[in-house]
Amino acid sequence: MKEYLINIEENYQIELKKSKNSFPKEALESYSAFANTDGGLLILGIEETSTGLNISGVKSPDKVKKEMFDILNNSQKVSKNIITDQNIVEKIIDDKVVIIIDVPRAYYKDKPVYLNNNPKTTFKRNYEGDYRCTEQEMIIMIQDSSNESLDNSLLENFTIDDLDPEAIRSYRQRFSLLKSEHPFTGLSDQDFLIKLKVLRKNRRTNTLELTLGGLLVFGKSEAIKERLPHFHVEYIDKSDLSHERWSDRLVYDGTWEDNLYNFFYLAINRIYNNLEKNFKILEDNITREELSEVHIALREAFINSIIHANFELEQPIKVTKYPNYFQFENPGTLRISKEDFFEGEHSDPRNHIIQEIFRHLNLCERAGSGIPKILKAVKDYSYKHPDIEEDKDKFTFKFWNIEKIEDGKKQIESLDDLNKIEKDLLIYLLTNKTISNKDVQENFDLTKNQTTKLFNKLVEKKYIKKLGIGRGTFYKIAIDF
Repeated sequence: MKEYLINIEENYQIELKKSKNSFPKEALESYSAFANTDGGLLILGIEETSTGLNISGVKSPDKVKKEMFDILNNSQKVSKNIITDQNIVEKIIDDKVVIIIDVPRAYYKDKPVYLNNNPKTTFKRNYEGDYRCTEQEMIIMIQDSSNESLDNSLLENFTIDDLDPEAIRSYRQRFSLLKSEHPFTGLSDQDFLIKLKVLRKNRRTNTLELTLGGLLVFGKSEAIKERLPHFHVEYIDKSDLSHERWSDRLVYDGTWEDNLYNFFYLAINRIYNNLEKNFKILEDNITREELSEVHIALREAFINSIIHANFELEQPIKVTKYPNYFQFENPGTLRISKEDFFEGEHSDPRNHIIQEIFRHLNLCERAGSGIPKILKAVKDYSYKHPDIEEDKDKFTFKFWNIEKIEDGKKQIESLDDLNKIEKDLLIYLLTNKTISNKDVQENFDLTKNQTTKLFNKLVEKKYIKKLGIGRGTFYKIAIDF
């Protein structure tokens, strides 16, 4: 079971409720909020008071659990039950029973999770509280739960004339170089675009119209802005600290059509700039592969931000290069849990047409291999683990480069109040982001007791912090190296 406890106090992913003899009805708002956000722990039998925690315990745990399941399985009370017996454990604290309910993040097709048969009673988690979702947040969850790809909608009165002919010419040239024998190569532009689902017949009017995905990838700027006035793409280089604001910036200035195809190739060349190429010969002993694992990882992160974006939202597609990391931003939050995201096995992008258009140029794959490729590069180059952040309408992915870890190592090595093994553990933690007692025992050849003492010293010195309880305990860096 996942553990999010930090000294058992209410926070973003922990809610405490008094529950002596019955299931507290007010806990349903927290259930909805956790399910619609990123999951969390609902703990019954503990309440937070002005003087601290009061562990009142649950006197009738079986009765309380039955009441909870009766409510969660009543569609008039809760739209979806995502709790099973495996999500519930009982703990004895101060000789009293406490029930810990691990509410998972709901599968995106089950959202929104709402109460009392009324979608307007949908809640999301914000810091330590539950708040009612706005109408826009509701619409986003409903859109995400649909089987329809967001970019598959037909745009009435948008035609092939709204596309950038230079982008289409460039795309077809790349396509032909990669797939010279492909049957699409001999087609007319119109038929070629129909095969890519850029154009589709409107069955009602019997006319060819653009799909939203086709417009976004190949459209002229004016046509894209007509459909999505807020559409904005940007690359900005802030890696040179000698410049007060930025050293390079790519944004629409009238000299190019700012569709996704043009933006990708203009920006990816800037992303690759100054990255060391790692030439190697492939298995046929002829073909030279010019892109290193890092190049491929950055490309995958960039493509992911595009194919998972919700372009109906006002946030931009933005890539920023910092001294120690690349940051990729896109509108729309994760549709899956963070754990599933990093496993890379549950890829289901919002924009299937856009994905297919880029896939034909071998820039992405269907199988969701992007994140595993990124993590392989991170592991092979000993980079810091990527960071992800979610806001109500934005997703951010940070790809750290090795300089950040090397700088951190130097800082740790220079600390006067730590001995060698304490420094080694901090460096190990800096690279691995989080570690457990077992990790240290296995990698440092220490006993459990020795490891616990080592952790306690570093916690006391405020270099690391302890998260979770029991077997779920782990540690992370508490300061920024």
